[in-house]
Amino acid sequence: MSGNLRRTLSAEQSSDRRISHRMRRLESAVRNGERSAIKSEAQQTVSLLTEFLSERGARHQDQITAMAGRLECLRDELDSVRKQAAIDPVTELFNRASFDEQIEREVDLAAVFGKRGCPIMIDIDDFKWFNDTHGQPCGDEVLKQFAATLSRCFMRRHDFVARYGGEEFVIVLRELELPVATDVAERGMNAIRNLEVYFAEMDQPLRMTASMRIARLCRGETAKSRVERADRALYQAKNAGRDRIEVDPVDLADA
Repeated sequence: MSGNLRRTLSAEQSSDRRISHRMRRLESAVRNGERSAIKSEAQQTVSLLTEFLSERGARHQDQITAMAGRLECLRDELDSVRKQAAIDPVTELFNRASFDEQIEREVDLAAVFGKRGCPIMIDIDDFKWFNDTHGQPCGDEVLKQFAATLSRCFMRRHDFVARYGGEEFVIVLRELELPVATDVAERGMNAIRNLEVYFAEMDQPLRMTASMRIARLCRGETAKSRVERADRALYQAKNAGRDRIEVDPVDLADA
């Protein structure tokens, strides 16, 4: 009997060490934002905890409750890490990685339900001038105010607004025909033209314009080819004089 007790205690101490070690590895992966490591460590931790629970059962309910609390905290930290990975830190909009995931979903929706997303890519005209003339902090403030304006203009439940990179932004409108999407884009353009950005102790506010290009997702089209079409439409808008909306010729032909 004494030997069995010693073996039981030894086994429990070994399990404690293994679980503590695994929990530390999982906590480290979460704090470092290592997404692949988080998944691997979480799976192994759950497997080990399942084994642990089956062995100890109700006799160690307090320990189980404490571990559940730690896991709850880790879940909150993981949610925070995921949010940080999806959000652009300057504008607080979705970032490029989030857009790439969204456009893939739009491709799936178009294939299954025939719901063609209508992405609008937007570029702040002559943005380099703000940085070169007033410095990067001023440029960041312009980006923030510009992003806030987009969020106010495109706020339907299914609207998706993201920073594509640099001074480029992208909006995905769902279930809108081309004429309606163009009208919505025009309202956004007017809001941008009326935007005034005050920075530091400037006497006069900064004003700006933007170029927009619309390239609806065609049936059977990949996300990559759609983005390439939108880029071509952007160059057309820029070459035509900026501060304008350019619709991809493929969409005009469909309309």
